[in-house]
Amino acid sequence: MGGKSKKKTTTKYTPPSWVEDASKQAIGIGRRIGQKQFREYEGERVAGLSENERTGMQMARQNVGIGQPYFNKAEQYAERGTESWADADQSRFINPYIKGALDPAARELREEGARGIQDIESQAASMDAFSGRRSALAKQDVGENTFQSLERLYGQGYAQAYEFGAQTFGAERARDMEAAGRFSQLGGQVIDASQTDISTLMTTGATDRSVRQAMEDFNWQQFVEERDWDFRQLMGVVSALEGTKGSYSTKQTSKTEVKTDNTAEVVGAIAQIVSAAYMSSDVRLKDNIVFLGWFMGQKLYSWTWNALATSLGITGHAIGVIAQEVRDDCVVADEFGLLKVNYRKLFGGQS
Repeated sequence: MGGKSKKKTTTKYTPPSWVEDASKQAIGIGRRIGQKQFREYEGERVAGLSENERTGMQMARQNVGIGQPYFNKAEQYAERGTESWADADQSRFINPYIKGALDPAARELREEGARGIQDIESQAASMDAFSGRRSALAKQDVGENTFQSLERLYGQGYAQAYEFGAQTFGAERARDMEAAGRFSQLGGQVIDASQTDISTLMTTGATDRSVRQAMEDFNWQQFVEERDWDFRQLMGVVSALEGTKGSYSTKQTSKTEVKTDNTAEVVGAIAQIVSAAYMSSDVRLKDNIVFLGWFMGQKLYSWTWNALATSLGITGHAIGVIAQEVRDDCVVADEFGLLKVNYRKLFGGQS
């Protein structure tokens, strides 16, 4: 930063009136942006669960195990249906046959024998003693015949009762297995019906939620467009101004001057900006950048603020560092994505 001779060339732009008007417009928009208060979005960003979805989820919780009572019943019938005849209470199936078929038949045989004896006794009363003996023999024959008839009845009847009981037992077990199948099927149908209802609720609820989400997204987009309208206008004007640079008349002058040691001037400027913490220093805001030298391990430059900086109301010191060249912990981005440097931290070690 010592004194030396240097040829300095100055380029002066003479913009037309419409460019000046556009610049004023950009400055006005920039001031309006700077004065605008932060406005929080008060709408919903994410649509909540619909009523049908909440109902479906509640049903899903409540209907856990809804088919289990039917499956339990099916298990009970299936357990009974697998019981064997040998393990069954056979008397429960044989006795009904005995009481319903054998006992009435046996009673009829006994009554018939009793009537036969009564007839013989009636005839014996009018006969002689010899005839009475014959009557006694006849009654004995009737009694023996009745006994033999009862013996045959019960002998054959018990076999028939056993067969009848086994058949009845088998039919009952078959009905048990059939009932087990019906209850199992019914449990599955109850579960399927519940799942169908839940699926219908969730599907229709999701459709409703997607519609509401689309409305929330639209409202958010409207908010963003309204919020950023000034900035987009500003960027359009700035881009137009940037595109006109060099398209109108210029005037160049050259002179040779001897620059004295400007270390004190640079240090004085740095001393002022160091106390200001964050300052805009994005290379995109600068024109006519000139390297001055090194200061405390950092490259120092001078520059002129360009139209974008001016439209954002950025003025003041035009000496310092370029934000893109310093370490990340000393740089932040503003709401427009432009970089600022914390000079106090960069040179003084304070945040």
